[in-house]
Amino acid sequence: MATLSVTGASASPDRRVSTERLTELFAARLHRLRGPFRCLFQSDAVLQEEVLARFGAIEIRRIPAGWCLHTAVKGAPDVARETGLRRMVAYVARRTPSDRKLHAVRPLMQTREAPNRWRLSVPLGAMDSTTAALTAGGGRVRLHATPSVTLAVMSVRGRPTPEAIEDADARLREALAGTEWISTGAAILRLHRPLGLLPLLARFQIAVPVAGPAAS
Repeated sequence: MATLSVTGASASPDRRVSTERLTELFAARLHRLRGPFRCLFQSDAVLQEEVLARFGAIEIRRIPAGWCLHTAVKGAPDVARETGLRRMVAYVARRTPSDRKLHAVRPLMQTREAPNRWRLSVPLGAMDSTTAALTAGGGRVRLHATPSVTLAVMSVRGRPTPEAIEDADARLREALAGTEWISTGAAILRLHRPLGLLPLLARFQIAVPVAGPAAS
């Protein structure tokens, strides 16, 4: 039985699949099976945050300086969130050197930049300047250093619908009005786990940047 072997220079460019493309296909297959959230967050590791003060359900937290991935996405908030997650899964699979893996740590953060435009970001653990130099690049997902920031954070039961986020944001800012902390920025949605199918089991956090006596 005759066989056909295609090697080296005789291989057609159309038949040669780059390593980058194979990686993208594998990442796409993986996140279809596991979901993009679980693909991006390979462990339950969370960002280490220092609690500076508590006011009922609200905590004032200092977020340490570090590194993060971020991407800007247009569309409805839930669709934009899924798109952003998939982009970051592909970025980590494509750009990370085998000996310097990027490790995303929870939470996933989503901020409204403009009508129907959202900024998605995730903190990275165990980063250094060498790894950053090897993995940084252009495109829709960017890697950059982030300064320390102070947030007021409140946990909320239910799914993060636009109405639920708006209500939680209003309640958080109203509660801050009676304290020495002043909100200084837009609301941030924070997710530590996939939302799942059961609304009663869903939880999210709403946060806003704040300034106060211990924020410096």
